[in-house]
Amino acid sequence: MRKGLYPVGKVWLLDSHPARNSVNPTMEAEMVEIVFLVDKDPKGRFAARALDEAIFTEADTVEELHVSVRDAVNCHFDEGQAPKVIWLRFVRDTRLCA
Repeated sequence: MRKGLYPVGKVWLLDSHPARNSVNPTMEAEMVEIVFLVDKDPKGRFAARALDEAIFTEADTVEELHVSVRDAVNCHFDEGQAPKVIWLRFVRDTRLCA
């Protein structure tokens, strides 16, 4: 595997965090932010999954999702280790007829 690249499903993402790509790869880097992909399931519920961590949660509304994601992140990480910023990337599929 090339340095700085890691697989997410069928996609390879570039890890641009300077601490993880530095000369000292054993250095523990503090996680500053975490990214969730959010989509709607067939029942209309929002489902969010983190890209870099094994975190998954769902909710009926966007407001409930905000609370649920914060709770899931705080439960996943040890006290004081949770990222300071949470990104929610909403995925929307659109079908076009040719």
